[in-house]
Amino acid sequence: MINLAICDDNLTHLAALCNMVEQLDFQQRFRIYPFDSPVKMQECIFSGEQKIDAILCDILLGVYNGISVIASIQASFPDIRVAFVSGYPEYVFDAYTVRHLYFLKKPVQKDKMLDTLSRIAEDIGNSNTCYLYLRKKGQITKVSLDNILYIESRLRILHIVTQKNAFDIYQKLDDLKPLLDQRFLQCHKSYIVNLDYVYQLQKLWFVLQNGEKIRISAQRHPEVQKSYLRYIEHKIDSESYIKEENCNVCSSKSSDFI
Repeated sequence: MINLAICDDNLTHLAALCNMVEQLDFQQRFRIYPFDSPVKMQECIFSGEQKIDAILCDILLGVYNGISVIASIQASFPDIRVAFVSGYPEYVFDAYTVRHLYFLKKPVQKDKMLDTLSRIAEDIGNSNTCYLYLRKKGQITKVSLDNILYIESRLRILHIVTQKNAFDIYQKLDDLKPLLDQRFLQCHKSYIVNLDYVYQLQKLWFVLQNGEKIRISAQRHPEVQKSYLRYIEHKIDSESYIKEENCNVCSSKSSDFI
């Protein structure tokens, strides 16, 4: 599901945009978050209240300029996809000062909106790397899911361990879980482990590639074992397919992130 923020200070236009997206979202790929104020949208994104994947943003937002608003968001969340909406086509050139996928002219035509939604979904689908944005004391840290070994809950603090660093943030484990993918398995009430880094499954422990041990609760052990075996089977099937279909497949991942 793609979380799409739609921002327009005109309530009539905002409702029309939301309704159009709902009507054209035949595959039900989008979850809509409407905002009648760019300030409310920024607060939602920067607070981590809701992970936003894409934004459909008007340019003239009262005293605010939508292009400047998007620039401030992209400075901290560069992976958020953006499409602009405006009744003033002269802003199309100003829009190119920030990264965006589409410029929709009001009144928005359905075929143009459909093209925009398809482009957003395709662009997100082509991205192989996902990130967490950790907020603490006014700072936002971008952490690749690929690099997270495990997450430990220590009362109200989450201890997130990566290949290079460790981070402590104030958040509940249950609130973070929806942001993780299928590689991450909760094996204990206080632990979530990235199965990509598991070297060995013991009776009540996961042994990681770096030698660290992550406890498995006795109550969860049967389901954890089944989940880990399904994960291994899926990995074997995927790797075998790649080897058979394309012997020249190589992987290139950015090392610029934590």
